Amino acid sequence: QSRAEQSRAEQSYCLLTDEESKRVNILKLWLSIMVVYIHSKGTEFHFAGKDVALDVPAWLETFKYLVSSAISSCAVPGFFFMAAIFLYRKPFSWKDNIQKKIHTLVIPYVILNTFWIAFYFCTQHISFLSVFFSKPENIVSN
Repeated sequence: QSRAEQSRAEQSYCLLTDEESKRVNILKLWLSIMVVYIHSKGTEFHFAGKDVALDVPAWLETFKYLVSSAISSCAVPGFFFMAAIFLYRKPFSWKDNIQKKIHTLVIPYVILNTFWIAFYFCTQHISFLSVFFSKPENIVSN
């Protein structure tokens, strides 16, 4: 094979058709919604030094449990499954893949967490905002 043929073969190997792309995007949308439902179980929260409980009917509590715990539990494994399929769908080198993941995941993670820790550290020492940090586990430092 010539170099151009090999390049075309590699490019066509990793491309999705328009129909496949639409299906993947719909699946990503549903999985994202399910991840939100996983994190929406709470009916009690701590706000401004007080514990607030929402009065939720039993049928809604049952529905919320089914959606949040039972059905949505496949969302994160679904994302991992899709990532694995798309990773092996195209040729790659492990070194390039690791470098890409460091640049797209690790560096933003460190930057954002550093920002939020600094934000919480600063805002908990402002008198009119300190009421939002009344629980000891919410305080970054004393």
